[in-house]
Amino acid sequence: MFWLSGHTHSGTTLLQSLLDGHPECLVYPVEPYFYASFSRDSTASPVAVNRNFLFRLRNRLHPTRESIAFRAELEEQGTFDVERISAFLQDVAKDKKIAKIKSDRFDHATFFRIYYAELLAEMQTNAGGDRKFNVDAAFKALQAAVAATVPELSFGPHMVFKQPVGQLRHGALDWFFESWPEGKMVFMTRNPYARIWSHMRHEADMGRSTVRWSTDRAGFLKVVRSYAQDHVLSRTLPRTDKILKVKYEDLATRPEDIMKRVCGFLGIDFHACCLEPSVFGHASSPSTNRTGKNTINASSLHKWKDNLTAAEKAVIAYHIARASARGIYRPNSVRWSI
Repeated sequence: MFWLSGHTHSGTTLLQSLLDGHPECLVYPVEPYFYASFSRDSTASPVAVNRNFLFRLRNRLHPTRESIAFRAELEEQGTFDVERISAFLQDVAKDKKIAKIKSDRFDHATFFRIYYAELLAEMQTNAGGDRKFNVDAAFKALQAAVAATVPELSFGPHMVFKQPVGQLRHGALDWFFESWPEGKMVFMTRNPYARIWSHMRHEADMGRSTVRWSTDRAGFLKVVRSYAQDHVLSRTLPRTDKILKVKYEDLATRPEDIMKRVCGFLGIDFHACCLEPSVFGHASSPSTNRTGKNTINASSLHKWKDNLTAAEKAVIAYHIARASARGIYRPNSVRWSI
């Protein structure tokens, strides 16, 4: 099991797309929020574990928004009605889509129908409420769905998922290495100024208000403090052969060198497809490339220099220095089991 992680807006989506077509890897196409499943109450019943995994994760492959009323009914009954859930999932499968793959190139309905059927069949046997079991079940279901809808796509034994992490507190990574002792993680980092600018652009693209120092100081400070803390805390990652840190700037400017390094770390052969962003083998322009082309593009690396104001840069610099000075960077303060 390979976990592609890092902080938000640090290039994890780009890295995922570059490993997507690798013949030795089966890549989960969206953020599955598996960590959220593990961090829930460990005393929850098997029924609750299964129901939460299907309906409470923000996994875009799972029916979340579509299931609010249905989920409420199940929670009132306190059961995991397999027949009713199966019928509901098959109905949801008709309208589900995987972003960035056009319908004329991919049979979305068949993919989701098989994925839901296989996943539910696996979960029925999870009598102990084992969260790791459900994660493995999701990959078994994914394998069946991909084999049926993209038969020409080769994939091997390595399971790969992408999920950025918020704060690197104790246990944020341990759950992964405890569940998959042979697992490996690639952790993406990025210039904090660029991350903050990327966050602001993302909010604008989503139609939400963009916080700026000149118009919303409280909102801007909240974002800056969070990202400054991320930047400092990322240094607490343990030095181990299980974790590889990669700078987004290096991946964008030297993709072949970095992908060869990533493949070597993961123990897989480097292939030319590792330089071609895709989703299930279908060419896909990475979100970091605003030209719309299926290429790795470094044009956005330094846009923050021209778009952040002098005042904003000064505020960011101050809070990064403050985070370090206050002792947030304490290599021995975070204990790891690896």
